[in-house]
Amino acid sequence: MAVNSQANDAMIRRLENELEERNAFVQGTISNAQDGERDLNDTEKSSLADARARMENLQDQIVALESTANLAQQ
Repeated sequence: MAVNSQANDAMIRRLENELEERNAFVQGTISNAQDGERDLNDTEKSSLADARARMENLQDQIVALESTANLAQQ
């Protein structure tokens, strides 16, 4: 059981790291537009939409893995 728990924890950490990286990308993109006192261009909007979709997917996976870990501990 410990090996499975370790794999679960490792995957959660990996997904959380990617979530943080995606958030940094989003914040950087927004900051660049704001620093230029301009709206987001079409490419930036598309990139943000893609990043948001991936972030939602990552969060869904994290919730599922955490839920599974909690059930296994009961």
